[in-house]
Amino acid sequence: MSSTGVAAPAARPARRRALLPAGWPVLALFALFPLWWFLGLAAVIWVVLAVPMLVQLLLRGSSIRIPKGFGLWAAFLFWMLLSGTQLDEARRLYAFSYRALLYLASTVMFLYVYNLPRSAVPARKVVLALTIFWAVVICLGFVALVIPNARFTTPAALLLPGNIGSNPFVQDLFDAKLAQVQDFIGYDLPRPAAPFTYTNEWGGAVGLLTPMALAGLGMLHSYLARNGLVTLTPLEHYVSDRLANQHSNERRESLGEQAIQGTLDAPLFGHGGPRESQETPNAPEIGTHGHVYLVAFSHGIPGIAFFLGWWLWALLRTSKGATGPPLWCHVVLVVGMLEFFYYDMMPTQLHLMMVVSALAWRELEAAAGPAERETADDETAEAPSPLTVR
Repeated sequence: MSSTGVAAPAARPARRRALLPAGWPVLALFALFPLWWFLGLAAVIWVVLAVPMLVQLLLRGSSIRIPKGFGLWAAFLFWMLLSGTQLDEARRLYAFSYRALLYLASTVMFLYVYNLPRSAVPARKVVLALTIFWAVVICLGFVALVIPNARFTTPAALLLPGNIGSNPFVQDLFDAKLAQVQDFIGYDLPRPAAPFTYTNEWGGAVGLLTPMALAGLGMLHSYLARNGLVTLTPLEHYVSDRLANQHSNERRESLGEQAIQGTLDAPLFGHGGPRESQETPNAPEIGTHGHVYLVAFSHGIPGIAFFLGWWLWALLRTSKGATGPPLWCHVVLVVGMLEFFYYDMMPTQLHLMMVVSALAWRELEAAAGPAERETADDETAEAPSPLTVR
């Protein structure tokens, strides 16, 4: 009771401070990626950190927001799991299960970033984490060129049971190497792989991360710096040699034709996963030379329709970004759509595309006019649902 006889307001209880910052799973995923690679977790950290993301989403209860059009991706997930019935050998279950977990983890990651509050995790934090990731990938690429044959057994690989660790696919996932030395241009050439499993993953990741790095570091101002990179580095020499050695192009074309024919042979559910090529036995498996071919060959025509339908919808939605992070996120999706025809996007590129699409979606909705937001709120109030669709 105060001296005036009016009861003083009760003191508010002090808010408990969180042990970890908001959005920590996605920030730690990218900013600490060198640590995950050193531990041997680079190929599975996407699934590992999707678990706390899922827990945080579930704790939100009925306030989870789902963007309009997300049903396309949900339909793809359903069809992808259904196509697992087409696996012809038990040994293929390892790769199918791994890919399925990655698809599910990327789904959780999209919803997690989309639902992150902008006040606690502004776009610049995510962009900064991706910029750090880009810098690490570039630096390890230079190291790989200096000591391309360096590799080591990771702590995670040492902990694997013998019957699992002896599987070649599992060994590739958990052992760490800096580069792969290949001779597709007529002589041995080290191609960076670290901090990933394969060299194509490194190249695909650089392609997707560079726009976000530009968003974080600012656009390069020097025309010479942008356009002189090819002439001032060994790239010009490598490009010329690559054009003079076309044999891998022929093999890729052959695998593409086989993937299309394989899709037509099993148009409904596909084959469940890649298969060995009977025509080119020394080549990679059919469906591993481009994600479009992987999805079509593995999950059939409905699978590829749902998959591309989702990404075309995401591309359309993010095209409204005219500046800032939404613009660069849209650029990432454009690059990713092109990479679909040349790279297997698992695991890194697919998760990157999911994160940036969710980030752009969130930012664009926040920047929408009050009338648009009020209309969306009115529609939600008229048709209540356990999940909010925006």
